[in-house]
Amino acid sequence: MSMCRQMDRCENSSSEGFGGTKGMCTILPFRKLTITGPKAWTFQGEENKPYIQEHANLIASIRAGKPINELKNVSESSLTAIMGRMAAYTGKLVTWEQAMNSEEVLMPASLDWNAPLPTPPVAMPGQTELR
Repeated sequence: MSMCRQMDRCENSSSEGFGGTKGMCTILPFRKLTITGPKAWTFQGEENKPYIQEHANLIASIRAGKPINELKNVSESSLTAIMGRMAAYTGKLVTWEQAMNSEEVLMPASLDWNAPLPTPPVAMPGQTELR
């Protein structure tokens, strides 16, 4: 499970969770990682703020002359999200190869601010075709 909400006048949260037959792992931002169940465990190390660490790593890589290249991770993460959308819309299992060879176009026909954006048909899992 992954959840993120940042809205005025709401209980806001960004969290991740993984559940199984023997316990649950909960990851809350800027808080300790916790696993419940027969092998319960809580992270006891120093708190690490990921956005600060990300920038520290970037600056260190620049100073060391060893650039960080996240292109592969970011592109694979994006394709994974697109595959999830394809699977949810069609109700079918979607392979990496099917996604890479898909003819589906998610971009507007024109990148003009004034171009009309047609409303696509509502996806119907089990009926919407995988393109």
